[in-house]
Amino acid sequence: YETWQSYCYLSQAYERLGNLDEATRAAYCAIDVNPDHPEPYFRLASIYLQSGEYQKVLTWDALARTKKPPPFFVFKNPLEYMYNSRTAVADALANMGRIADARRVIEEAHAIVPSEHLANTIARFRKMEDDGCLHPMGIQPYGGGAVWPGRNGIYYYDGVNTQNITQN
Repeated sequence: YETWQSYCYLSQAYERLGNLDEATRAAYCAIDVNPDHPEPYFRLASIYLQSGEYQKVLTWDALARTKKPPPFFVFKNPLEYMYNSRTAVADALANMGRIADARRVIEEAHAIVPSEHLANTIARFRKMEDDGCLHPMGIQPYGGGAVWPGRNGIYYYDGVNTQNITQN
């Protein structure tokens, strides 16, 4: 398990350094060493979130949830299963325009680790749902973020309601 866990941590370190290719490679190496546990699959979901490949986030997270936890003697972060992975999925869903689904997943994470940040995110998602936020796919990025229309000429930029943004 030492090699497997080393690859998992190496993947996390590379991701934090912004080297997503090496982070991905290390996660796949962990799977090659031992494909039975969820950690490297959660790593891949996190990496794909960083690279904007949102469907892959959902795919790797779903696969991770089919795996059994490692034995008791292997150090693991219990928040990876219940919290960190849930926020990654919620971010992917929101970026895919699935605001209601994203809100539900964030509510699950908030129930485990309540925070003001998550409470604000839930409130923002509810507001977007109330305003009839439409799917963002096909809308040109504005300043590096996603822009998509809601009802009554309201536009959203990275989830923030604004009247001042227009589509190109």
